[in-house]
Amino acid sequence: MRALLVLVAACQASAAPAPTPAQIDGFVIDEDGAAAGVDVALFAFKPAACPCPNVEPTLSDGSGVGRGDLPCQCPEAIAVWRDQLAHCEVGAPLAHARSDRRGHFAFPPLASATAIAATRPTGERWVALAARSGIALELADRAIAHVTIQGSDPATRAGILYPDGHCVPLDRVGSAWQSRRSVSDRADGVVVADGPTGFGAVNWTPELGLTRELELVTTATVRGMCTRPDLEVRLAGPYQRIVGGADARGSFQLDGVFQLEAQVTCRDARGVLVDEFLYTPEHGVVAVSPAERPYDCTPVRVVGAAGTPVADAQIWIEDWRTPPRMPFSPDRLEGSMAHGMTTDARGDACVDSWDLSIDAPGRDGGACAAHRHLTIAGWWFTWWATLAPVPIELDIPALPRASWRGRIVNSEQLPVAGATVRIDQIRRPDRCEARVEQSVDSGADGSVALPALPLGMVTLEITHPWYAQQRFEIDDAGPPRDLVVGRGARWRGRILDPDDKPIESCSIEVIRAGENPRHAQCGPRGELVLDALSAGATTIQVSLTDHPLGRYRSHRFRIVVIANQRRTDDLRWPRGASITGRTVDAGGQPVPGVWLSAVPRGEARPVGQRAEHEVTTVSDANGRFELLHMEPGTWVLEASGTGTRSSRVEVIAGTTGARVVIGR
Repeated sequence: MRALLVLVAACQASAAPAPTPAQIDGFVIDEDGAAAGVDVALFAFKPAACPCPNVEPTLSDGSGVGRGDLPCQCPEAIAVWRDQLAHCEVGAPLAHARSDRRGHFAFPPLASATAIAATRPTGERWVALAARSGIALELADRAIAHVTIQGSDPATRAGILYPDGHCVPLDRVGSAWQSRRSVSDRADGVVVADGPTGFGAVNWTPELGLTRELELVTTATVRGMCTRPDLEVRLAGPYQRIVGGADARGSFQLDGVFQLEAQVTCRDARGVLVDEFLYTPEHGVVAVSPAERPYDCTPVRVVGAAGTPVADAQIWIEDWRTPPRMPFSPDRLEGSMAHGMTTDARGDACVDSWDLSIDAPGRDGGACAAHRHLTIAGWWFTWWATLAPVPIELDIPALPRASWRGRIVNSEQLPVAGATVRIDQIRRPDRCEARVEQSVDSGADGSVALPALPLGMVTLEITHPWYAQQRFEIDDAGPPRDLVVGRGARWRGRILDPDDKPIESCSIEVIRAGENPRHAQCGPRGELVLDALSAGATTIQVSLTDHPLGRYRSHRFRIVVIANQRRTDDLRWPRGASITGRTVDAGGQPVPGVWLSAVPRGEARPVGQRAEHEVTTVSDANGRFELLHMEPGTWVLEASGTGTRSSRVEVIAGTTGARVVIGR
């Protein structure tokens, strides 16, 4: 009887209905707030998540396939991309809805939905359904994407692949490719191109512009010779891991190798390295002997007490002639010859000095948790003998931790999706402070979950393209709370030259104390568009390249931003006097093509940088030059050219007919 009851209970349990999916709801938001009347649709995609987000190729300069910096570098990635490219169509939506006057939308429960999209003629937003309630669909502008695909093997298909699983096909138009429909200017993805014998991929980051180039990389056969027979041969490079073998004579052949730099090794049955080679498309397989190994730094590996690698350990290096200062920290290294680095996922780093100070990773409490100073003199010889990183043990205690959760919302209490939450530092109860320098993004519903951090007060810095940058301090063991960000001020106008003509090409940098600089470009008619400006004293630096005002020149406009102001105003380059003249040799003959740099007398030029008021130009074919609209005062002209000696001369703004004599 008991067995029968157990069987019945098991059958009843197996027949229990699955949990009912929750209603899908949220808000459509644009730069001005809630967006009404926007079409919202649900889709079922096969999300193309990166199968190897933390894999680093053995040899790579970060270029990836197609000379693009890609976050996903392993053979599995190419298989995922090719599968998604083969089905590069959006398909029919599962359901439709329309946002109401509050921007709100709602769908009945639908378990098969994996992605949601809001679209209108001027903007769109696609997101994966990681959350099903309180989703923020923030509309971004749309535009046609343009891609140039290079390479000897013509591409047969291409597309832009997005993390939520949707794909926008690229069609060949003349010699280039363009997106079949408009794409969001805020959604990152990967451009993938495929051909009969080649493949190419490059990061798609609209912030860098809606035009990209990639190279279709073909495959080749790699041949070489191990110094011993019957060894295992391994090739490791971006997007490829190939294993082969050497024959009885030691020769080997590897087929289907991407024509990208890769490492080739010959190993015995125990995996011990016997030979090492570097493969490049230009030179083929080239042997790397121990004498050719880099010796300007010593590889080290930071490990915990159990021998496990410590990733992101902070290593501070000071010149061996300088007495070490303890504890090392970024704030205490100013004025010294010190520099810092962090260990990679294997706990590895390459150090170029003898005196090291090593701190635990910021997420583990930094120097507050574990700190070690040591001298590694003589360790280089240990590495030379073993060709393996020198182990350094760092015992990191298990500190009490907490993982704070909260939400990012705007002043209308609408969720803010995609905000970058940078964890700046932790101040522990004993008042020891540790830098963390780690970031997380708010989810589609504005939710934020910090990683488990040592107990203390955590400083957060929140940035988003639509909202002013703000800093908060939270107790990571405290209760969940909403962090409210304001939209900040908005500035619309034009950038004009001293004659009131629009400056058609310029770079803009917004500089505020305590914030990271923000960068923008002026529009084709000099348009100035700045959003989410924080209140207070602000510097707007406008830089010109190859402009009548100078080959290179910048000007800083110092303004005061009023909170939440909607400002319409032009920035006008100030008028001034001109300096004209000629570059000549000792005999008075014109010297063309001389580079001239003008700096106000007494203004210092930082090492390796331009001075704040520096103006540069180049003399023409007759040696003539002209510096327009210079500030009053004395300027130091420094001239230099190919095959000439540099010279300096002082002139006053307004000078005409200045002679700058160039030595041959």
